[in-house]
Amino acid sequence: MKTLPVRVRQIGLLLAVALGGEAHAQEAAQARALPVSIEARYDPAHIQGGEKLGLLSTAMLFEVAPGWWLGPSVVGAAYGQRGGYLVMGGQVERRWALTDAWRAQLRLIAGGGSGADVPVGSGLLISPSAALMYDWGHMQTGLAWSGMNTPGGAIHSQQIGLVLSWDGHFGYFDAAD
Repeated sequence: MKTLPVRVRQIGLLLAVALGGEAHAQEAAQARALPVSIEARYDPAHIQGGEKLGLLSTAMLFEVAPGWWLGPSVVGAAYGQRGGYLVMGGQVERRWALTDAWRAQLRLIAGGGSGADVPVGSGLLISPSAALMYDWGHMQTGLAWSGMNTPGGAIHSQQIGLVLSWDGHFGYFDAAD
């Protein structure tokens, strides 16, 4: 069976909604959902010499396989003398349910960035972490041990940080439908 080009199917879906209402639109394309997690972490890191550097990281993660999450992340200075330090990268995370309410997770962020005269060497940031999370429903809170490392730079820190996470679903229409 020959399929129509994506643009033609999209126009057909819009016409079905406009002319025939929602019932025809549902026949034209089925909504799908992908598990998504929005995560924010605060890590009270430090630069060599003892200077404090509070880092806030955020990520939008999609469950790509059971227990495996992947997505973009941003790390920036939230406290200290280095406002303007920003790293953009990717995050991979593995989650395990320990009980109905508790879960463990391992995370790795890798990205590049600079700013605020932070001595970051090549600009690469590697940040592994392990967290214990409590599930309140769609929201989770927890504590995480993390490392913040800039190879060739001055950030080589290990700390205990706070994690806030929200789990939900990302709705979309598959263009192949």
